[in-house]
Amino acid sequence: MPNHLRAGALATASVVAAIILNGSFTSATWAATTSQTGANGGPGQPGQDVNFTVTNSDSSNTVTGTGGNGGNFVSPTAGQSGGKGGDAKVSDNETFLGGIYSDQVTATGGNGGQGFGPTGTPGAAGSAQANADVTAPNGSATLTVSAHGGTGGGETGGSGSAVNGGTATVSATGIAANVTMNLTATGGAGGQDDTSGTSGDGGGVALGPIIAGSSGGAINITMSLTGGNGAGGPSASGNGAPVQITSNISATTSGPIHVVQNVTGGSGGSGTGGGTGGAGASTLSLSQNCASLTLSTSAIAGTPGVAGSATVLNGATGTAWTTGNNLGGPVNVSASAHGSDGTGGATATTVGGDATSNATGTSSFAGAGVTATADATAGFHSSFGSGQPSVGANASATASGSGLGNTVSLATATASPGALASAPGTPGGPSGIALAISRARGTSGTATAIGNISAGEHETITTSASGPSLALTTSAQSWAALRRAPRSASQLSGYQVGAFNDGLPSSSDAASAVSNSPNVKKDFDINNNAFGPPSTMLGIVTLGGGSSSDDTQHTWTASTTINFNLTLDPQDLIVGLLNPTSSGNGFDSLTFTITRDGSTVLQRVTFNSIVVANAYFTDDPIDLGPISGLTSLKFDFALTSTNPNDSYATTLIYGDATPDAGVVPEPAAIMSLTMCASGLSMRRRRRSM
Repeated sequence: MPNHLRAGALATASVVAAIILNGSFTSATWAATTSQTGANGGPGQPGQDVNFTVTNSDSSNTVTGTGGNGGNFVSPTAGQSGGKGGDAKVSDNETFLGGIYSDQVTATGGNGGQGFGPTGTPGAAGSAQANADVTAPNGSATLTVSAHGGTGGGETGGSGSAVNGGTATVSATGIAANVTMNLTATGGAGGQDDTSGTSGDGGGVALGPIIAGSSGGAINITMSLTGGNGAGGPSASGNGAPVQITSNISATTSGPIHVVQNVTGGSGGSGTGGGTGGAGASTLSLSQNCASLTLSTSAIAGTPGVAGSATVLNGATGTAWTTGNNLGGPVNVSASAHGSDGTGGATATTVGGDATSNATGTSSFAGAGVTATADATAGFHSSFGSGQPSVGANASATASGSGLGNTVSLATATASPGALASAPGTPGGPSGIALAISRARGTSGTATAIGNISAGEHETITTSASGPSLALTTSAQSWAALRRAPRSASQLSGYQVGAFNDGLPSSSDAASAVSNSPNVKKDFDINNNAFGPPSTMLGIVTLGGGSSSDDTQHTWTASTTINFNLTLDPQDLIVGLLNPTSSGNGFDSLTFTITRDGSTVLQRVTFNSIVVANAYFTDDPIDLGPISGLTSLKFDFALTSTNPNDSYATTLIYGDATPDAGVVPEPAAIMSLTMCASGLSMRRRRRSM
């Protein structure tokens, strides 16, 4: 059992071997612990660096390296400097043929020493680098790698500046039958200035190469990277470290791959002046040919410090971007971004941090499903005293799934004042969902949710719901789906505006939708058991809005656009208005518009009375005339309301059909109908307003 240590004078190593015997040799487990701590510096002197690599073939290894702390100033005399904290660079290189392998590597930078006086220099913080390199081709390997930057040296008795925190870097290589990696990097805290100078900023973090390989087993990688916090101070506080990580990952296996990357910006120091929070930005991208691919990233902005009501500290931004492509199986991708709140603002406006997230998943494997989820939450205004209005914080979330199987795209955006959620999807399988939810609050801006689903040349659906940002939250929901159970108006509960479109519904869902609307029902031969010809059911739509949170008049807009291509047995495009639902007085005014091919208005009606609207939207078919080839159809719903209790929604069905095609013949008429079918002229009607 070779154990080789390249290190300085303060290295210690212990090895424990355990052999389990049961009449004969059955298994062997070797465990090794290696640690090195650098010596602390004397007054004003640097701490000792630690730099070593362990190489052995033990099945369990714990390797720890800690840089020595820098010495503080000698005496409270101007010009006295602090010593630099020692750097820590630790690596473990292992080869293990089989069994279960565990490797834990930790590196911690030393703290900088305290400086004194206007000409005294605080000691720099020690950096930390941790790396694990493990080869266990016939076994399972778990690698835990951590790096922590040292705290920057502080400053006393002068107007100089304290020192920033130390940096932290992690990297890892694992080649095994199954690979698990847990990587953590934390920047060091800034040093504190306790007189009239500036406190230090937090230390940054970095991600080195991440390499994982398996001949067919599972790969699981989790990364957590956090910027160092700024130090507070009586004069000027330090800022939190921003963290911007674009992963450098190579993961190769025919088995499943699961990667998580979490990024958090450092927090600003509290005190006079206050420090800003660090922005968080995380980008994760991987393309592979594997059994399944799951990628998740999050970015959380650091919070600004608290400096009192008169000091404005805006929130920091959060940005998360995840892209996954799999040639061999399903894909599940997610991205979550959070901007931080602002602080202060009793006498001036503060701004929360913007948030942007994007999750894109694709698969070219036949029948493989794709799920994409994006969430973005912007920071909000925070104030002391009476406060000032918030401005400028926006959230944008986009989730896109595309593949040869079922797809699900879910996007949620929450912000003040403006939020945009977009969920496009392109399913190659039987069904797909695109759900977008947008929430906004404030005195300006909008909440907009857009869903889009495409079935190639057959049908593409876009839904959009939008409303003004209110003092209390405005929620907008858009749902675009193919071959799924349709949503109902009841699922608008809790939202101010919504648009649902369920394309290509099943025969049972379409029959259920028209079951209580006899006038509409008789124009659709849904189950091919009536006069015919059989109808092609294209979609079921619900549009609605209202229920504002104040007594101010607002306008809510909901729409859906459908592009479809009918090449077989073209008939008439018939829209069946089914049944409305309402609360309170419904609305102040309501305009409903049907547009074809982008510019031709087929119907436009405006209502100022809920009684008249109910009569129009209840059990009433509209024949829009013959259709064939590529056609575009749009339904627009614009509702204006003042009373918080007012809301209105309508549901409709649309399809390629012939008037009276759904009339079921009486048994006695079947023979007569058969004999004269060649001379039967189907009555067509067109209704316009």
